Amino acid sequence: MKKQNLLFLGMFLTLCFSMLTGIAVKGEINTLKSYKATITPTIDGTFTEAEWADAYHTSFYHEPNPISNHPNDTIHIYIKNTQDKLYILFDDLPDNTSENYDNFYIYFDCNYDNLNDSNIKMHLDRDQENGDIGNSMVQWVMGFGISPNKQDRNHTIMEFAINITFSSSYDGTSRPDEMNNILPVGNSNNTIRIMFDTNQYVSGWMVPQSGNISIPSTYAELTLTPPANIPFGTPLVLISILIIATVSIGWTVSRKKLTIN
Repeated sequence: MKKQNLLFLGMFLTLCFSMLTGIAVKGEINTLKSYKATITPTIDGTFTEAEWADAYHTSFYHEPNPISNHPNDTIHIYIKNTQDKLYILFDDLPDNTSENYDNFYIYFDCNYDNLNDSNIKMHLDRDQENGDIGNSMVQWVMGFGISPNKQDRNHTIMEFAINITFSSSYDGTSRPDEMNNILPVGNSNNTIRIMFDTNQYVSGWMVPQSGNISIPSTYAELTLTPPANIPFGTPLVLISILIIATVSIGWTVSRKKLTIN
């Protein structure tokens, strides 16, 4: 009887875990990470798996508006950065159509003042004709084809490369042309607020899914990986070691000469 009870308990826990896992797939994405890039991806709207193998990866399940005729499926997100580029790829499995009206918005609150950084907002179209002021800081391509996540149906693949610098932080008001079209991300914790929004022609999703464009505190927090810095004391230690080693070798050689003489 005890074994039977344990068996039922195990089945119940397994069922609960499966349900929680399913909920987690649809769950809210409030935090994002960017890993250090060791491979530079080609921004061409094609998902080349080897180019994104070193990236942070997360995903969520999306159910588009039935009117759009897009199937329910998963959105995959890949993020990585170098010291001067932030690379992002969205593998949008639900978007099974390619239209010139496809567009994508990126909103920021880089300095955590709870105000939308409207002077660096990005509006990225598939045809690249229209846009916002922040577009000058980003290279992007919205492609259409198969991917490692879905090889039996063409869908939208979006690749971005945003110019960044860790040497300063954004003041909340500067325009891209006043910053050499480079986005400052050098906050104390290397974290910025960011929100992604697609229109219904793509498949009508947002990250965070319940984010509000007008309320930056609802944006996702993106933590970047800063370039590796050599601690200030390291060169001094190395120089000291070299000096000590040189003196020791010289002293040893001098002792040997005295012994021979």
